[in-house]
Amino acid sequence: MKNQTVFISHRTTDKEIADMLLDFLVTTGIPRDCIKCSSLPGNDVMQKISTEVRAWIESSAVNIVILSDDYYKSAYCLNEAGILWYLKDIPVIPIALPEINPTDMIGFLNEDYKLRRLSSDDDIAYVYDIVQESLGVPAAKHAVITDEMTKLKAKYHQYCEKRESNNSKNHFDALDNDDQWFEEEDIYVDGYHEVHDRDGNVIEKGQYVSGKLVDGISYNIILMVYKDKKLDEEPEPTDEEAKNFDGYDYDCWKIKHTEDPVAMEDIAKIEWHYDELGRYDLSFISLYSSQYIKGIGLEYFYVVDKKVKLEGKLVKPTFTNFRTLESVMAEREPDELDYIKTGVRKYDEAGSAEIEVDTKQE
Repeated sequence: MKNQTVFISHRTTDKEIADMLLDFLVTTGIPRDCIKCSSLPGNDVMQKISTEVRAWIESSAVNIVILSDDYYKSAYCLNEAGILWYLKDIPVIPIALPEINPTDMIGFLNEDYKLRRLSSDDDIAYVYDIVQESLGVPAAKHAVITDEMTKLKAKYHQYCEKRESNNSKNHFDALDNDDQWFEEEDIYVDGYHEVHDRDGNVIEKGQYVSGKLVDGISYNIILMVYKDKKLDEEPEPTDEEAKNFDGYDYDCWKIKHTEDPVAMEDIAKIEWHYDELGRYDLSFISLYSSQYIKGIGLEYFYVVDKKVKLEGKLVKPTFTNFRTLESVMAEREPDELDYIKTGVRKYDEAGSAEIEVDTKQE
């Protein structure tokens, strides 16, 4: 039987982080009863791993560890980390609080593991992707994921501010080197701001009100662009097709059978609809490449710049600088583009093996 538990290992003092992560997973479609935390109410844990927690770990499909100074001070937490390290076939995702950097990682979960941050879209997307795939549950719609990621980041930023104000020790020197984390903090102060990625490139700039861009420009936004098919009735998949659906398969089938892609030369000529899927970065690729882009087709996707301007109470968007997603990926991520087209990732192990048998008898 396939393991069906997401286990979150954390110190009791970091329970608020575990709770906000749990809320994010549940609101993006992960069943609540599949998520177990080492400090749930009534779970009295000391240094010895309780029978209840041991059962959760044994049934886990993916393990998440919330690392903090407090976590490393707990013998119980370090015991949990050792067990998770030992289960080599089960993914372990370390999520670090601001004071933890790769050089601070000790014990079994050392710097060989990549730290994830709840201040990063890429990292939150990675956590969701791994959990959803490991449990095999249907994927949430991209709009839901994007909205819940924004809420989670806002909760995390508020938590860090409150935690810092309550802590006499200045942890800012130990914060991760994600420049965007500091920039995103600034946008909640009304006025003009520029948001940069980790390489210092401007990804958004303009006038912000309550953390929202109301007059300015966002660069490299992903659009799915489509036009209605002229159909007499709404199509439905056959029972044979439906029984093989997984994840985004039904959404992809529906789009391909009810909507047509729009060619670049027709963008300015005809009426079309669009879905905005977020900024072109690793969070987009990790969430959508394997199922969504492959399932629908590259011809539906564009990369654009998005200008916005406040008109009365509404923020009016204007899309400019249209490029096909395929052309952008060909320049930036040719290996990922090849995977989308062929279904084979570079350096994947072949699905069949040859056999060499030594027939010589001693």
